[in-house]
Amino acid sequence: HLAEALDAMLGRGTALSVGVSNWRADRAIQARGLLGPRFVASSLQFSIVQPVSPTWPGTRSASLAEIDILGAANLDLISWSPLARGWVPKPDKVSSDIRVAFRSQHNRRVLEECDLIGVEVGLSRSEVALAGLLGFGAHIRPVVGVSQPDEGYSLGRVSPFVSQGGGDLVPQMLRGWS
Repeated sequence: HLAEALDAMLGRGTALSVGVSNWRADRAIQARGLLGPRFVASSLQFSIVQPVSPTWPGTRSASLAEIDILGAANLDLISWSPLARGWVPKPDKVSSDIRVAFRSQHNRRVLEECDLIGVEVGLSRSEVALAGLLGFGAHIRPVVGVSQPDEGYSLGRVSPFVSQGGGDLVPQMLRGWS
Protein backbone atom coordinates (compact mmCIF):
# COMPACT_ATOMS: atom_id res chain seq x y z
CA HIS A 1 0.00 0.00 0.00
CA LEU A 2 2.80 2.41 0.78
CA ALA A 3 4.45 1.79 -2.60
CA GLU A 4 1.14 2.61 -4.29
CA ALA A 5 0.84 5.86 -2.33
CA LEU A 6 4.42 6.83 -3.16
CA ASP A 7 3.85 5.98 -6.82
CA ALA A 8 0.73 8.18 -6.85
CA MET A 9 2.74 11.09 -5.36
CA LEU A 10 5.39 10.65 -8.05
CA GLY A 11 2.73 10.41 -10.75
CA ARG A 12 1.01 13.62 -9.61
CA GLY A 13 4.34 15.41 -9.39
CA THR A 14 3.88 16.20 -5.70
CA ALA A 15 7.25 14.54 -5.11
CA LEU A 16 10.24 14.40 -7.43
CA SER A 17 11.77 11.45 -5.60
CA VAL A 18 10.96 9.34 -2.55
CA GLY A 19 12.60 7.13 0.03
CA VAL A 20 11.83 5.24 3.21
CA SER A 21 13.00 5.11 6.81
CA ASN A 22 13.76 2.12 9.04
CA TRP A 23 13.28 -0.44 6.24
CA ARG A 24 15.59 -3.41 5.71
CA ALA A 25 17.79 -3.08 2.61
CA ASP A 26 15.99 -5.90 0.78
CA ARG A 27 12.63 -4.16 1.24
CA ALA A 28 14.08 -0.88 -0.03
CA ILE A 29 15.37 -2.64 -3.13
CA GLN A 30 11.93 -4.17 -3.70
CA ALA A 31 10.45 -0.67 -3.54
CA ARG A 32 13.06 0.52 -6.06
CA GLY A 33 11.93 -2.29 -8.34
CA LEU A 34 8.32 -1.12 -8.08
CA LEU A 35 8.94 2.63 -8.24
CA GLY A 36 12.01 2.87 -10.47
CA PRO A 37 14.85 5.36 -10.30
CA ARG A 38 12.83 8.02 -8.47
CA PHE A 39 13.00 5.82 -5.38
CA VAL A 40 16.34 7.17 -4.23
CA ALA A 41 17.03 6.62 -0.55
CA SER A 42 16.68 4.64 2.62
CA SER A 43 17.14 6.26 6.01
CA LEU A 44 18.65 4.22 8.83
CA GLN A 45 20.78 4.92 11.85
CA PHE A 46 24.37 4.34 10.77
CA SER A 47 27.55 5.18 12.59
CA ILE A 48 30.99 3.67 12.81
CA VAL A 49 29.80 2.19 16.11
CA GLN A 50 26.84 -0.16 16.13
CA PRO A 51 24.21 -0.25 18.88
CA VAL A 52 23.89 -3.48 20.82
CA SER A 53 20.28 -2.56 21.60
CA PRO A 54 17.88 -0.13 19.88
CA THR A 55 18.47 3.53 20.66
CA TRP A 56 14.68 3.74 21.04
CA PRO A 57 11.86 1.29 20.24
CA GLY A 58 11.45 0.44 16.57
CA THR A 59 14.80 1.88 15.52
CA ARG A 60 16.84 0.02 12.91
CA SER A 61 20.54 0.48 12.38
CA ALA A 62 22.24 -0.38 9.11
CA SER A 63 24.67 -3.28 9.13
CA LEU A 64 27.83 -3.28 6.99
CA ALA A 65 26.14 -5.82 4.70
CA GLU A 66 23.15 -3.49 4.21
CA ILE A 67 25.49 -0.62 3.39
CA ASP A 68 26.98 -2.73 0.60
CA ILE A 69 23.55 -3.87 -0.65
CA LEU A 70 22.23 -0.31 -0.83
CA GLY A 71 25.39 0.91 -2.57
CA ALA A 72 25.24 -1.88 -5.16
CA ALA A 73 21.60 -0.95 -5.85
CA ASN A 74 22.60 2.72 -6.24
CA LEU A 75 20.38 3.76 -3.33
CA ASP A 76 21.51 6.53 -1.01
CA LEU A 77 21.60 5.88 2.71
CA ILE A 78 20.46 8.87 4.72
CA SER A 79 22.50 8.15 7.83
CA TRP A 80 20.96 9.72 10.89
CA SER A 81 22.76 9.93 14.19
CA PRO A 82 26.19 9.47 12.62
CA LEU A 83 27.88 10.27 15.94
CA ALA A 84 25.62 7.83 17.83
CA ARG A 85 23.63 10.53 19.61
CA GLY A 86 26.81 11.98 21.11
CA TRP A 87 28.33 8.65 22.17
CA VAL A 88 31.25 8.86 19.72
CA PRO A 89 32.71 12.14 21.02
CA LYS A 90 31.85 11.68 24.70
CA PRO A 91 30.61 8.19 25.64
CA ASP A 92 30.50 8.99 29.35
CA LYS A 93 28.52 12.22 28.90
CA VAL A 94 25.40 10.83 27.19
CA SER A 95 22.16 9.64 28.75
CA SER A 96 22.17 6.19 30.33
CA ASP A 97 19.95 4.69 27.60
CA ILE A 98 22.46 5.73 24.92
CA ARG A 99 25.41 4.51 27.03
CA VAL A 100 23.72 1.12 27.29
CA ALA A 101 22.78 1.03 23.59
CA PHE A 102 26.40 1.48 22.45
CA ARG A 103 28.31 -0.20 25.29
CA SER A 104 30.47 -2.96 23.83
CA GLN A 105 34.13 -3.89 23.62
CA HIS A 106 33.93 -3.63 19.83
CA ASN A 107 32.65 -0.05 19.97
CA ARG A 108 35.30 0.95 22.54
CA ARG A 109 37.95 -0.50 20.24
CA VAL A 110 36.54 1.54 17.34
CA LEU A 111 36.83 4.72 19.43
CA GLU A 112 40.40 3.86 20.40
CA GLU A 113 41.35 3.32 16.76
CA CYS A 114 39.69 6.61 15.77
CA ASP A 115 41.72 8.36 18.46
CA LEU A 116 44.94 6.81 17.09
CA ILE A 117 44.08 7.83 13.51
CA GLY A 118 43.12 11.29 14.74
CA VAL A 119 46.44 11.83 16.50
CA GLU A 120 48.26 10.71 13.36
CA VAL A 121 46.39 13.08 11.02
CA GLY A 122 45.45 15.94 13.36
CA LEU A 123 41.68 15.33 13.58
CA SER A 124 39.32 14.76 16.49
CA ARG A 125 37.64 11.40 17.10
CA SER A 126 34.37 12.84 15.76
CA GLU A 127 36.06 14.10 12.60
CA VAL A 128 37.62 10.68 11.96
CA ALA A 129 34.21 9.05 12.58
CA LEU A 130 32.46 11.33 10.07
CA ALA A 131 35.24 10.85 7.52
CA GLY A 132 34.93 7.12 8.07
CA LEU A 133 31.22 7.19 7.26
CA LEU A 134 31.91 9.04 4.04
CA GLY A 135 34.58 6.45 3.24
CA PHE A 136 31.91 3.78 2.92
CA GLY A 137 30.88 5.28 -0.42
CA ALA A 138 29.30 8.19 -2.23
CA HIS A 139 25.86 6.78 -1.41
CA ILE A 140 26.24 7.58 2.33
CA ARG A 141 24.57 10.86 3.29
CA PRO A 142 25.15 11.60 6.99
CA VAL A 143 22.67 13.90 8.68
CA VAL A 144 24.86 15.70 11.17
CA GLY A 145 23.22 17.31 14.18
CA VAL A 146 24.33 18.25 17.64
CA SER A 147 23.44 16.05 20.60
CA GLN A 148 25.96 17.76 22.85
CA PRO A 149 27.14 21.37 22.86
CA ASP A 150 30.68 20.42 21.83
CA GLU A 151 30.90 17.28 19.72
CA GLY A 152 34.37 18.24 18.55
CA TYR A 153 34.15 18.41 14.78
CA SER A 154 34.55 20.80 11.90
CA LEU A 155 33.18 19.67 8.57
CA GLY A 156 35.74 21.98 6.98
CA ARG A 157 38.48 19.75 8.40
CA VAL A 158 36.74 16.50 7.45
CA SER A 159 36.31 17.23 3.72
CA PRO A 160 40.01 17.58 2.82
CA PHE A 161 40.85 14.40 4.74
CA VAL A 162 38.14 12.49 2.85
CA SER A 163 39.13 13.91 -0.53
CA GLN A 164 42.71 12.73 0.07
CA GLY A 165 41.44 9.17 0.69
CA GLY A 166 41.63 9.29 4.49
CA GLY A 167 38.00 8.31 4.89
CA ASP A 168 38.88 4.84 3.60
CA LEU A 169 40.84 4.02 6.77
CA VAL A 170 37.81 3.43 8.99
CA PRO A 171 35.78 1.22 6.59
CA GLN A 172 38.90 -0.89 5.96
CA MET A 173 39.42 -1.25 9.70
CA LEU A 174 35.78 -2.22 10.40
CA ARG A 175 35.59 -4.67 7.48
CA GLY A 176 38.80 -6.28 8.67
CA TRP A 177 37.21 -6.94 12.06
CA SER A 178 34.02 -8.58 10.78
